[in-house]
Amino acid sequence: MSDKSDIKDFLLREKWAELETALQKKPALIRHIMGFLYHVEEEMRWRAVKAFGIAATVLHDEKIKDLLRRMLWSMNDESGTCCWFIPQAVGEIGYQRPELIVDFLPGLVYFKNDPDAQLRNGIFWALDRIAESGTEIPDPDDLMEPESVLENRVKEVRRYSASRN
Repeated sequence: MSDKSDIKDFLLREKWAELETALQKKPALIRHIMGFLYHVEEEMRWRAVKAFGIAATVLHDEKIKDLLRRMLWSMNDESGTCCWFIPQAVGEIGYQRPELIVDFLPGLVYFKNDPDAQLRNGIFWALDRIAESGTEIPDPDDLMEPESVLENRVKEVRRYSASRN
């Protein structure tokens, strides 16, 4: 069987222990799980979400952080992708590894007002799931909007440039 077929079998038959062992031996299998977040059947997408939670318990911290970065980027319009189950996967990772999700919460909270209802529903599910771990979810009003961050960076660059002249 191929790696993708193995992952599909683990998900279909809910072989979570086998999936965990496979991920420990070959962390790159996570890319095949990502594909199942796009599956036509919702049940398979939810199984992929659970699989991300399992992956979060066995993969190295840096691998998980890289995965979270890519997942948050994929929710951005500029990424050119649209996977409505990415937020749920992020939420499951955050539930399993709350110490790693904290830095990514502002990015996740930012999407609470996205015009896409399906994405918003996923964001709310993710935030609720993360909160179940005891992680405090930031208030959106306490977060800087991306435009404000950009404006602050421009000001910093101007101050730096002025100080060098």
